[in-house]
Amino acid sequence: MSVERIRVPIPHVAHVVPRGARKPRPVCFRTEAVVGVRTAAASQLEVAVVTGGEPGRNRRREYLGHDGALWLVCADDVGRPVDGRAILDAISAGISFFAMMPNPFLQVGTDLRSADFAEARPIDDMALRRIEADDREERLARAARVADDFLLVDDGRILRRSVGPFWICGEGIRPFVASPEWTLPTGPYTYFGITRDMEVREFATTEWGVDLSNDFVEIREPAYIPDLDGVVAARKVANFQVIHWLTGLSGGGAVDEGVLGTLRAAGRLYGREHAELAKGLRDYPTCPGAPPAAPEEMVAAVEGIRTFFGGGFEGRNSAHRDAYEIVRKLFEKSCAADLVRWDVYERDRLPVAEVAPDLPPADLGFRP
Repeated sequence: MSVERIRVPIPHVAHVVPRGARKPRPVCFRTEAVVGVRTAAASQLEVAVVTGGEPGRNRRREYLGHDGALWLVCADDVGRPVDGRAILDAISAGISFFAMMPNPFLQVGTDLRSADFAEARPIDDMALRRIEADDREERLARAARVADDFLLVDDGRILRRSVGPFWICGEGIRPFVASPEWTLPTGPYTYFGITRDMEVREFATTEWGVDLSNDFVEIREPAYIPDLDGVVAARKVANFQVIHWLTGLSGGGAVDEGVLGTLRAAGRLYGREHAELAKGLRDYPTCPGAPPAAPEEMVAAVEGIRTFFGGGFEGRNSAHRDAYEIVRKLFEKSCAADLVRWDVYERDRLPVAEVAPDLPPADLGFRP
């Protein structure tokens, strides 16, 4: 396997004081990184998972196995492979969208500024009194990790590392197969990895009285399928709405170091600062190239949130207590099934040195 070097433009954000000004301001700048895209022979790839097609109704999708991971071909809107060289040229040109996906190199970093990138210039081109903070080095490191998620094949295709297919279920919905492609799924439903058909069947039957759909899945090489269920389940509890509630009720965690630790751990599930995720947004992209969350961080996020909403709100004025009670009830209703899914299927699977508290699952009628 060889590596092809390309020069990639990326945005970075610095808090600077321009010449003639007194106060710092965040400014989006342009920089470049030289990254390596690995190459592989088509003969080294094997079909690891197949979904859709007959007898299912979804479009057939083949996940290729290589280097211990699943990969998908970068394709156009009708599924035709896009020329790999054209994609490398688009990345090098800083084009914002190609092959049915946003340019991940423009999304590295904890402050999403890809919309400002077209007008950005190098930091050395701006007359500055001083630079107070600059995240350039962190973004360069993340860009290198993003490059490792692409694979140029000798037959002209280019692949991107995939999170693989998932079972999706919810109230009144028979679990079916869907592909979030490159990024982990978020949203109102419950997700299980594609190999965990027995667990999703048990969970969906017990919670909602529904059985699996007849979607087509063929797992040929299970060793290539990543186990991402822990972080997916943790995100379902530490979702954007819950982070928004927790931030608002705690004053951003400033008055409680334990709450601040919970918020930081929740942010690391997405590779972003928790303040970004506290806006109550339904969809906010995970930061490409962010280091994966550790099992300890998943536990800290979920158990910290559980403790906050289960431990009362003493010491606050009555108005705050009333707001807390309202939000607590909303949390219990919206996250009930998610906590069961975490407690029963994920918490004890995580390889953590200090296991989560031995709390019983919430009494929601679930009996494993």
